[in-house]
Amino acid sequence: MTDKREIFLEDLLKKSRVMVLSFMKDGELWSAPLYFIFNDGCFFFFSSKNSRHVKAKKVSFVVYLDSNDFREIKGIQGSGTLFELDNSPLKGKILFEYMEKYPESKRLIYKVFEVKNVGIFGINVRRAILTYNDPLLFTREDITQIL
Repeated sequence: MTDKREIFLEDLLKKSRVMVLSFMKDGELWSAPLYFIFNDGCFFFFSSKNSRHVKAKKVSFVVYLDSNDFREIKGIQGSGTLFELDNSPLKGKILFEYMEKYPESKRLIYKVFEVKNVGIFGINVRRAILTYNDPLLFTREDITQIL
C-alpha cells in the first residue's frame, strides 16, 4: 500500500478492533460483532463451528473507527463469501497476527487447537466501499481492487 488512501486503509484496519458481520439465516437477518484480522485480501476471525454466522455463505460486513462526532466516523462496508481456513501455512500467520492485535485473547487462542469445534473463518471480499462522513471530505469509494 503506497498512496494516502492505501495508508489510510491500512491504519483503519489496524486500529479497528471489531467487525460486524451480517447474514441471513432461516429468513431472518442477523449480525455478530467479531474481532478480526485482515490479511492477504481477506478478513479472518475465530468462531465456534456451531455458530449461526459461520453457516452463512454470503455475508456483509462493516469495520469502522468509532467517534463521538458523526463527521469523524470512518469505515469499510462490504460483502463477500465465507470460508473456513484449512491447515494452510496462512493459519499460523493468522494466529500470530491475532495474538499481536488482541493480546488479551492469547489464552483462548492457545485452546483453539485443543477444541475441535473452534475454527478460523475468512471472508473473500466481493465488494468493499470506503466511507468517511466528514462533510468536507465525504467519501464513498469502491476500494475492492486495492484491498
